[in-house]
Amino acid sequence: MNRIVLGLRRTNLLSRFNFTTTRYLTDGKKLTPEELEIEKIKENEAKYFQNVKNSFDNLQKSRSSESLEEKRSRLMYQSRKRGTLENGLLLSHFSAKYLPGMDEYSLNEFDKIINGLHNEWDLYYWLTGATRIPEDVQSNKVFQLMKEYSANQNKESRITQPDL
Repeated sequence: MNRIVLGLRRTNLLSRFNFTTTRYLTDGKKLTPEELEIEKIKENEAKYFQNVKNSFDNLQKSRSSESLEEKRSRLMYQSRKRGTLENGLLLSHFSAKYLPGMDEYSLNEFDKIINGLHNEWDLYYWLTGATRIPEDVQSNKVFQLMKEYSANQNKESRITQPDL
């Protein structure tokens, strides 16, 4: 019985590939059914990430009318509520110390760093020096200050978030 079911599954899988359209790469090489599936997945991912980026850009545009105090308050909140304890601790301490004195340009740079389209763990690893930092982030002056602060040269205790 198992052999029959397994045989049917294989047949269904193969018949699914037989009905796909034939596509060619730019060099004229014909794609196999598996490669065609991979290409479709890549196209869907590209569309998805473009939609995410467009949504993010629209959100950032809607924030253009924020006052400096509203922006500071939002960034302070976002620094504390990161979804990972590690970033919550690093960013909440940094923002408590530096956000009150930042000008509008620095606040915008900080906003780009903590709300960019990158993974939370990427941000943590960049701040702790565990992985290579992308050029656009590396050249950011606020990021340099964040990285220096995260190194904790004075060995301050930062095991809980600072009071508001």
